Amino acid sequence: MTAELLKIVLVADVSDRHQIQKTLQQLNQTEIELIAIASLDDIKIHQCVSYQAGTVILLVISKLDAYGLKVVNQVRYIYAGFPLIAIGDAQNQALICESISLGVQEYIIAEQVTSTILLQKLQFANARWQWLGKRFEDLQKLQSTSKVSLHSPLEECYCRAENQRISVLAESNTFRQIVTHCNDAIAIIDLQGYYLEQNAMHQLLLGYSDEDLDGKTPAIHLGEQVFSTVCQELVKNNCYCCEVLSRTKSGKLIQIELKAFTVRDEQNQPVCYVGIKKDITERKLVSSVVTQRDRLLEGVAAATNQLLTTKDFTQAVYKALATLGKAVQVNRVYVFENHTDPHSGEPLLSQRFEWTDNTVTPEIDNPELQNLSYLNFLPRWYQILSVGNIVCGLVKDFPESERQVLEPQDIISILVVPIFIEDSFWGFVGFDECRYQRQWQESEEAILIAAAGSIGAAIVRKRTEEALRKTEARNSALLNAIPDAMFRIRKDGSILDFKETKNFDLYIPGNEFIGKNLVDFLPESVSKKIKLGIKQTLTNCTVQLIEYQLPTQGKNRDYEARMVVCGEDEVVSIVRDISERKQVEIELRKSKEAVENVSKAKSEFLATMSHELRTPLNAILGLSQLLHQEIFGSLNAKQKEYVSCIYSSGEHLLSLINDILDLSKVEAGKEELMLALVQVPELCETCLAIVRDRAIKKGLQLTSQLDPQAVCCFADERRVKQMLLNLLTNAIKFTPSGKVTLRVQKVPQGITFTVSDTGIGIASEHLKLLFQPFKQLDSRFNRQYDGTGLGLALTRKLAHLHGGNVTVKSTLGKGSDFTLLLPDYPQPTEDEQYGYNQQAGHLFNCSPRILISGNGNHGSIIQSYLKAIGYEVKYLKVINNILAQIEKFKPKLILLDPQLSENVTTVTLIQHLKAELDQTIPIVVITETTEKCDRFLKAGAQECLNKPIGIAQLESLLIRYL
Repeated sequence: MTAELLKIVLVADVSDRHQIQKTLQQLNQTEIELIAIASLDDIKIHQCVSYQAGTVILLVISKLDAYGLKVVNQVRYIYAGFPLIAIGDAQNQALICESISLGVQEYIIAEQVTSTILLQKLQFANARWQWLGKRFEDLQKLQSTSKVSLHSPLEECYCRAENQRISVLAESNTFRQIVTHCNDAIAIIDLQGYYLEQNAMHQLLLGYSDEDLDGKTPAIHLGEQVFSTVCQELVKNNCYCCEVLSRTKSGKLIQIELKAFTVRDEQNQPVCYVGIKKDITERKLVSSVVTQRDRLLEGVAAATNQLLTTKDFTQAVYKALATLGKAVQVNRVYVFENHTDPHSGEPLLSQRFEWTDNTVTPEIDNPELQNLSYLNFLPRWYQILSVGNIVCGLVKDFPESERQVLEPQDIISILVVPIFIEDSFWGFVGFDECRYQRQWQESEEAILIAAAGSIGAAIVRKRTEEALRKTEARNSALLNAIPDAMFRIRKDGSILDFKETKNFDLYIPGNEFIGKNLVDFLPESVSKKIKLGIKQTLTNCTVQLIEYQLPTQGKNRDYEARMVVCGEDEVVSIVRDISERKQVEIELRKSKEAVENVSKAKSEFLATMSHELRTPLNAILGLSQLLHQEIFGSLNAKQKEYVSCIYSSGEHLLSLINDILDLSKVEAGKEELMLALVQVPELCETCLAIVRDRAIKKGLQLTSQLDPQAVCCFADERRVKQMLLNLLTNAIKFTPSGKVTLRVQKVPQGITFTVSDTGIGIASEHLKLLFQPFKQLDSRFNRQYDGTGLGLALTRKLAHLHGGNVTVKSTLGKGSDFTLLLPDYPQPTEDEQYGYNQQAGHLFNCSPRILISGNGNHGSIIQSYLKAIGYEVKYLKVINNILAQIEKFKPKLILLDPQLSENVTTVTLIQHLKAELDQTIPIVVITETTEKCDRFLKAGAQECLNKPIGIAQLESLLIRYL
């Protein structure tokens, strides 16, 4: 038989519709159809509503109160021709009964609404309504028939009784069908309280058969007291709803929901009682579990709050354990910590904290629970807990070794949860039940795992706080040890805080500037400087250093402030009194200036003494050379020895004077380099040629290694030659045997000239003395090696002047390597390169005519030597009519001495000669200094030589130009 399609009219506020509509949508659309939706406000304006047969009115009431009953009555009136089902709360059972008395066929508690229950209620209400309608029609027909056949009062009475019997029978038959097929347990009780009938669900619920209930009251399973209360409520209120305990025939106690009401006839006389029962045992159990879970959650939350808010860690743990113990309803809660045996490394555990109720004995002082071995007693626990799992169950089921530890403590059931700190198994928290064999629920385990996590977090917090306290104490000690004042300043210049220190005088007392701005108490210039430093510190996030002066205790004091970032808009200013340091700096500066002035005066004195020192030496060297050549007569052996001694001593003295003068000029800043493109191979060959005789005399091997890429360098050729000769001369001097090597390499930074020897070497502690003027490693009076100690000092200063350097590597007893580095310079233009490479002169045919111009002894010496070797020499001490004399004499070479008597500059004279004479006549300038050589060369001179000129140098000059 196909079920009839139910048509639903939903009456509910907008806020209550969604869930019911969703439930209706879950039903089969062939069974129900939602044909209309009305709000509670809509029904107030409708007088009557008509729908087709099979329509059910579904009313949703958010709260059943007096207003709710009014709404029920109004809906019942408007939809009088249709069955009514109400859905609402279950707070007031009396109001639910009253709503049923107002015409509600079914009342469903909102929390219990499911699609299946809702469909059943709709079908039952519709069937019941149809039955009532049919019954009403039958009664009307019966009443009509009875009226026609009534002839006497007796017959009328009989008919009335018969009508009542037929009505009761018809109603009973229909009601029985409904009761039989209902899913709820339904029983009918007579007015004396005895069972009349029960449906199959009632028999299934309680287990009693019809024969078992014959002549019995519901007290058989409810108890006399509960049954009496139900009867009283039915008599008083016609209905009663409650939740009671009921015992089944098998003796099992179950929780049931009882809805009872009185059935009355047309005269409102009670006919019988109907009881509808539902088994809510499972629901109550779920509710109990939820309640227990909520209690546990509240306990864990309270314990966590205590761990977070209680300052004393030990007190916090004790409070938390007490709260957890009461929430879990156990007898004992404790915490064990893991540690290892210091000797064997075996894992151990010791009890640290414990809470107990007043029914068990505390075990916190039990020595057997300290340093307990996992391996001997609880190996299974260690394996389970260390991987994050729990240990729980009845102690009687545990291994023997575990029972030996647990049973003496009267533990019946136990739950142990591990505590992890930073992913490491730290220990565990345990819960003991000492009263009964408790079975732990999964929800309890999950919540207590969270509690263990809170304890672990508290331990981490304690460790962090202890580390923080130590750090703060250490930082505080460091800050107190710093002899500086510190100020915390906001971006706008407001002073937030400061740290005072001993022996530090503040500009004003601290209580007068806290909270104030810098501009309020500091001079304007100082406050502006500090605020600028604050701005730069916050902008660049770098430390800013400023210095300023403030008048303190009647005198100006100097301060140094270091600004560092402290937050987004704050800085910390570390201020130090640097008055004493400033005073020392002033004194040092004065001393330095005094030393520099003395050094400058010395250098200037030596530079100006160049002529006075060199002039007599020139005469000594020149005359001794002439005597040694025996041009003016022969010398005996003793005389030749004396002349050689005079010449060698003069050369040594001249070399010493030249080094002193050169060093003085460099230190005085008067040395100017004449940079030119220098051919490296030619330069090296020249230097090696000069020192080769010395090397041969000592039996040394003199070698060279030239890098093919090291072709030329841009430098002062004369100074580079001087530096190389110094290094080569020193190498030969300090090498008793072996060899000396000049190695030239092209490197990314420039060109290196390395002079290596196999000499005596230098001890590492003496290397720092090498480049200091007048310093010699052997400073004894009768030292083995002569020298002034100026060569290396001058060499390094000249290298620095070129932008290079001189470095040394040496091993005592094995030899030394001195390296001269000359950096690369920008390459000259082609025209400049041509000028730098151009030879200073050309070789000419030998000519006896040489013109010498000057007024010193040196010129006379040169004249005497040249005449002695066969040259025709004209010596002019004055330059009157010099052009005419040159035209008349026709020299092939002019030697010009700048020391002229007339007020005519050498540069002007050279330019005049070049303009008026044959351009092929070379002009060589002989000067005491090289400061103006570049000017002479630019004016037209072919070469510029330094006094004194030796015989070998003079002969080389004659070869080049004659």
